[in-house]
Amino acid sequence: MKTFIFLCIFFFIFPKPIFADYQAAPPPDPRIAELTAFMDAHHFEKPYYAADIIGAADKNHIDFRLLPVIEYLESSGGKRYIQNSANPFGWNSDRTGFNSIPDAIDYISSELGSNPHYAGKTDTGKLNAYNGRAEYTDRALILINQIHN
Repeated sequence: MKTFIFLCIFFFIFPKPIFADYQAAPPPDPRIAELTAFMDAHHFEKPYYAADIIGAADKNHIDFRLLPVIEYLESSGGKRYIQNSANPFGWNSDRTGFNSIPDAIDYISSELGSNPHYAGKTDTGKLNAYNGRAEYTDRALILINQIHN
């Protein structure tokens, strides 16, 4: 009887389950692991900013593999660029600097997604517009295919 009274009081004080508001965290995005594996294999400079790249790509409706491949071709994965420019992507022929690499990621992803020079183009078209050399695009497409999608 005491247990019954205790339970009645308990459920009167706490009418909804204690853990009702708990929501499981979403599963990790598998693209982060894919991008990290690519960056590891090609000896990118750390930190990788994989989550930033994927988030910016999703927001701007571009292939998440474009920016890391461009970074690899332009600066050997962030190893060879003007350090205080925060521009390992070679944007604007290295004439543009950014406050941080995440700022560069956001800006360049936005440009690749919405600037009329790039918007509406396939990955091949975007790469041709980014760097007009056919061998650049050919090499980029080979690298893109190394990142599973």
